[in-house]
Amino acid sequence: MEDRYSLSLQQVNGLALPLGLLLLGGGTWAYAWRHGDYISGLAWERWLWGLALLLPAIPLHEAIHAAVARYFGAEARFGFDRRTWTPYVHVQTPLRVWQYRWQAAAPTLLLGVLPLALGWLTGGPILYFFGLIMCLSGLGDGIVLWLLRAAPADFWALDHPSRVGCQVFAQRPEAR
Repeated sequence: MEDRYSLSLQQVNGLALPLGLLLLGGGTWAYAWRHGDYISGLAWERWLWGLALLLPAIPLHEAIHAAVARYFGAEARFGFDRRTWTPYVHVQTPLRVWQYRWQAAAPTLLLGVLPLALGWLTGGPILYFFGLIMCLSGLGDGIVLWLLRAAPADFWALDHPSRVGCQVFAQRPEAR
């Protein structure tokens, strides 16, 4: 059993904060460079609608994790950490590492990268910044994917019982 594929929530947040500031600053600069002054051209009501889209996107992000895990035959349970106000999905049955990677990446790809790219191509600031914020919300998943980069794809991954990430096994472990 390998425990090096997980971090405490505090460690993940400590890594995600500077990465998030870089992503937000760089993404904002890149959009302004490509599309010009975007803030003064939008009414504040449109920005409020954009922010309102984020509320259902947070549980949708977690639902996509669960849907992909279930697609691969795993059981998933929703939860909420009251101490850190963090929603999560806990995959309770083992997945192959390659499947675990897909379930970790899917929400950020669908809700983050796709709208970000469409907003960039079309010049739509609400779509772009929605995608940017959803990429920020997927930084924890990205950190887990980075931790898993050297794990053999055909090994088994099982969510860590108390940390962000998973444990990796050569043989299929029991479900939790």
